[in-house]
Amino acid sequence: MTQFICRSNEEMNRVVLTVILIAVTFSLGSCEQKKPDSISNDRVTPVIVTAVTLGEQEILTSEGYLEQDIYASADTNRGKKLSMQCRICHTLEKGGVAIVGPNLFGIFGKTAASVPDYSYSEVLEASNFIWTPRALDAWLAKPFAFLP
Repeated sequence: MTQFICRSNEEMNRVVLTVILIAVTFSLGSCEQKKPDSISNDRVTPVIVTAVTLGEQEILTSEGYLEQDIYASADTNRGKKLSMQCRICHTLEKGGVAIVGPNLFGIFGKTAASVPDYSYSEVLEASNFIWTPRALDAWLAKPFAFLP
């Protein structure tokens, strides 16, 4: 069993905030969409967000995102459960080792493919986007469409 020792309360707070933000992002990304009040025969083509079409994003720290209403009011218990799926491939603690994927601690606000000592695909290395909740939602929704 892996042990994680925090050197300070501030470090522990950052670990907890990062885990909660990732969990909340997963939780929000998996919410069901409401059905429209009326049924239309018109087909709507879903918009697929890609690394190229992300547009201008607000870049904040994990703590900054958690202060926003959408994250502050999210179901963190559901998010914690959903984040267990992430732990199959990733560690979420500061200084955690790469498993199948890189460690995700403090990933928000950082350029993609920037975790040291991890071998990324050429496509991800060339992508040059910043990890935000919007980018993570798009990645999780359709990873192969996000970075074709």
